[in-house]
Amino acid sequence: MTGITPSNLFKGVPLHARPKGMTAQRVKLWRSEEMAIDYAYLIDFVMKRYEQIYVLQSLQSLKAASEDIAGLVNLLACFAPRPIPEGEEEITSEYLRELTSLVRKSGVSPMKLKEKFHSWPRGLLVVDIHHWIEGTSHHAKPEYLAFVLDRYRQLVKKQEKT
Repeated sequence: MTGITPSNLFKGVPLHARPKGMTAQRVKLWRSEEMAIDYAYLIDFVMKRYEQIYVLQSLQSLKAASEDIAGLVNLLACFAPRPIPEGEEEITSEYLRELTSLVRKSGVSPMKLKEKFHSWPRGLLVVDIHHWIEGTSHHAKPEYLAFVLDRYRQLVKKQEKT
């Protein structure tokens, strides 16, 4: 079954474009077999209309599907890895493991780290370090990465001596 009702078959078709005597009621009677198909030209009209509507519905479904696919592609693009900006490098899992280990051992938050060391690279933000630790930032300037790791190493070394 097409899901197209006899009344939908005639939507948008002006009376003068229909064969004489062609009504939705006639199609209902044909479908219920209460009335014999009496004229071939009438059934030709009905079959062509079903085909036109079916093709139109198929095209509309394809258009909707393509819009869904386009939306999905756009959504996936948001999660695609972005190229690493020039002058920055990827934050490796090894770096993160060492950094999180040092943060844990020292018990010092990135904010406290900044307070303890007054020489701080211009452009390095405390929030950047939080993003590295949380894994929401995947690249940074190599001098920032080295600076932060070096300072945490100094803290842990100092704590071990005391």
